Amino acid sequence: MEINYTFIIALSILVGEIGDKTFLASLGFGIQYPNYKVMLVVGSILGMIASDSIAIISGKFLSKYVSEEKMQKLSGILFLLFGVLGFVFA
Repeated sequence: MEINYTFIIALSILVGEIGDKTFLASLGFGIQYPNYKVMLVVGSILGMIASDSIAIISGKFLSKYVSEEKMQKLSGILFLLFGVLGFVFA
């Protein structure tokens, strides 16, 4: 039996993205503009590629100046801060 790894990866991403704001926005646009579904998918993919590229480039740049230990502490603090702010102001 041959395993289709592409299908497994796509299914994993689908499960991980369900409920994500980007996914829900894309779904809403798909309902609002049913004639442009292909362009919506292409735009969503290109948008994710652009945002991920910015994150990767920024991470490479920051890794030259900030140690991994400090980055872990900073990211933990920011995670907690945004979580509390989201809870308070939501």
